[in-house]
Amino acid sequence: MKIKKEVTVAVIIGLLIGAVVVGGVLRAKSALQKIESSLNSTLKGESFKADTNSDPTSLFLTLETADNQITASNKITIAGRTLPKDMVAGIVINGENGDSIIVPDELGSFSQDISLVKGANTIHVTVYQDDGTKVDSTITVVYTTSEI
Repeated sequence: MKIKKEVTVAVIIGLLIGAVVVGGVLRAKSALQKIESSLNSTLKGESFKADTNSDPTSLFLTLETADNQITASNKITIAGRTLPKDMVAGIVINGENGDSIIVPDELGSFSQDISLVKGANTIHVTVYQDDGTKVDSTITVVYTTSEI
């Protein structure tokens, strides 16, 4: 009789562990689907915003780097979109550790790694055209060595 009790307890424990694993997998799958649908709706919104520019030569700046983010890295990539390089004089990225001057590619995309100082970093991105027209945007990134 003792062996049957042990087998029964082992089977019950196995079933409980199996149920917990299956529940976790289903919950993770559901969470991933929610994240994916949220990401897709966000991306569709950005595409729609970019397509509403009625004048393809009007200066604009869209930053892809998130504002108000916290990072444990002392560098961050500032990325975004603007007019193509033949329509823009340059892009100035001003951070706490100095300025970077870059030009976008043929499609208007740009990215630049910049160094961060500990604490809050205010980063100004300004796009200039040859005639002096400019558009700018500012983001804040917090660099911390504390555990996030």
